[in-house]
Amino acid sequence: TWPLARLPPRPKCGQTVKIRIKPVNDPLVLTVSSRLFVGEGSSVNLTSTQLRATDSDTTPANLRFTVTEPPLIGGLFRRPDLEQAISDFTQEDIDNGRIVFHHTLGQPLHGKIKVEVTDGSYVKTSDMIITTQALSIHFNTTAYQAVTVSAIEGQPAGLAILHRS
Repeated sequence: TWPLARLPPRPKCGQTVKIRIKPVNDPLVLTVSSRLFVGEGSSVNLTSTQLRATDSDTTPANLRFTVTEPPLIGGLFRRPDLEQAISDFTQEDIDNGRIVFHHTLGQPLHGKIKVEVTDGSYVKTSDMIITTQALSIHFNTTAYQAVTVSAIEGQPAGLAILHRS
């Protein structure tokens, strides 16, 4: 609708009238990466490359995710509390690097998380497949040396040191 009170008093032929359309309650868009890779027994930040909801009329703080089927091979956590698994978070949490997936050592190497996202009006549901990669590295050394191992998007990898006599 066009508010008639805002029209120029006497529009002229060929006059340009600017119209701005403000989105109201548009459907949200959910983008899910095909896989989330994490080292066995390790943690990885969940990023907006892997899970992203967008809505032109809703802020990231108001795009709310709910875990409807939790992962059986680990858990989602919100920084700084990495002790208590969570079942809800926002797009703002993801954008600010606060959401972490941790694989529980000894659990299967593949799993999924089912999430639902809402802007308060629309709801979308999707699965995220989690693939865990085991990393095996063998070192032969005779001196004590500091060793740093990184894998999977720069995240620290789990490392077991075995000593043979």
